[in-house]
Amino acid sequence: FGWRWVNDKLEILAYTHYNGNFYFEKITDIEIGQEYDCILILGNEYTFICNGKTVTMPRWMNVKTKNYYLWPYFGGDLTAPQDIKIKVKY
Repeated sequence: FGWRWVNDKLEILAYTHYNGNFYFEKITDIEIGQEYDCILILGNEYTFICNGKTVTMPRWMNVKTKNYYLWPYFGGDLTAPQDIKIKVKY
């Protein structure tokens, strides 16, 4: 998952990385100060779920020894409007 501050809104994004390239797709906007469960389902593809919205993205199968975790990512041109806390359960 990724997030960014754009047009006075906090966007939650699905993102993947393959062969040196990052791919992003907006899932939803969320409100600051609220808690949300975001779920990532791994299968033949990635299924990202947040705030009742679902985005599916390709999952490229890399060589097993070269796999690694992509932790939540904050991106965009602006800094976060305030401290943002996330909890990762895996």
